[in-house]
Amino acid sequence: MRSILILAWKDIRLALRYRVAAFFHYVFPVLYAILVGYMMSGIVGLGVGMYRGTVSLAVVDQDQTEVSAGFLRHLQTARELKIHQVDFDAAKEMVRLRRCAAYLVVQNGFASTGWLFDPAGQPKMHLVTDEARLAEGQIVRGMVYTQLMDYIRSHFLRGLTDNPQQSAKLRAVFRTYLEVDTQIDARLKGQLVDFLDGWQHAEETQPNSGSQRPSGPTMAAESGRFKDKSLLREIFPVTFPQGVIWAMLFSAAFFAISIVEERAQGTLQRLRMAPLSRLQLLLGKGLACMLNGLTASLALMIVGILFFEIRPDSYVLLLAGLLSAALCFSGMMMLLASLSRTPAAAEAISLSALLVMAMLGGAMVPEVVMPPFAKAISNYVPVKWAVMAMEGPIRRDFSFGEMAPYCLGLVLFGMACYVAGVCVFRRTEN
Repeated sequence: MRSILILAWKDIRLALRYRVAAFFHYVFPVLYAILVGYMMSGIVGLGVGMYRGTVSLAVVDQDQTEVSAGFLRHLQTARELKIHQVDFDAAKEMVRLRRCAAYLVVQNGFASTGWLFDPAGQPKMHLVTDEARLAEGQIVRGMVYTQLMDYIRSHFLRGLTDNPQQSAKLRAVFRTYLEVDTQIDARLKGQLVDFLDGWQHAEETQPNSGSQRPSGPTMAAESGRFKDKSLLREIFPVTFPQGVIWAMLFSAAFFAISIVEERAQGTLQRLRMAPLSRLQLLLGKGLACMLNGLTASLALMIVGILFFEIRPDSYVLLLAGLLSAALCFSGMMMLLASLSRTPAAAEAISLSALLVMAMLGGAMVPEVVMPPFAKAISNYVPVKWAVMAMEGPIRRDFSFGEMAPYCLGLVLFGMACYVAGVCVFRRTEN
């Protein structure tokens, strides 16, 4: 065991000696987490027209009337939304566990139509969005708002707008709603105002034409805050786990390349002359990779805790997530190193494989812009397991039972990759 530790310490010192490698292990992940966090803090949401996927929305029908059921059926016609009708507790859990971007509560009394013609009233419904998924939250809000207007038009306002005086009254009501709704997206509000102007112009030029499609009321909505922080401090708990992924990716790539270089130069063969078995040598290499990635990750998290108000719910679970991820990437490093015969091949294979996993796992490309097939694949990518294992105790209040599947998956995958890499080394050793 002492020999393995000495070998691991030698490799870690070698990694620190290379300034470029040390920069990407320890400095770049911190810069990534901070810079991306500041850039994301300025995002207020994407327009619905720019979005090409579907957003999951949990819906709670507390009213249990034909009117509320009809609205939910109408809401399901929106192609941009994937509706899950559940109870209130299940809806909150689905948002907390990132299974849905928001939840909508249709409250008791929704069927009352008094708010249709009262600018001071509101429909009894409440939308709560995940504050870490701002773009999806804006999409959900815009689509629910639009579907509510369509439902009112098609079910409550039939024939009312054939009377020009009634149409003018409705337009005044809708304009008042738009003025008092301060949360609606500015782009959507502008489109609705333009529509009202066009409706009025059409009636003035053709007084008997009536209405085509009136607007609708405001809606109570908020961003669900799992922790009391400013917007910027809510973004960093998302970007710092991504920074940890980059630290471990660079560590795995560096040690995979170094193993292949030592093998090509005959260094591994010379080390075999010492009282070390092949397994001890490879264990030392794997331990060095794991400790280097873990050290860089811990340094990154310490920076986040000290300077960016990251407050994990459980430091024990966070450490368990970091250890599991470090072991997983160490195992992947060994497998990638065993598949290469030259340093150039090791560099190409390692960086390509790890970057693709980072892209599919959400450390590079946001999950919201992924097509459906990529989202399905990401569930089987270890990078996503690592992100969830670190994000869980940082901002999602994961319990031990909720953390266990991710940590166990990382450990088992890393051990399988390590065993496979050792077996390939034995078969290909000169």
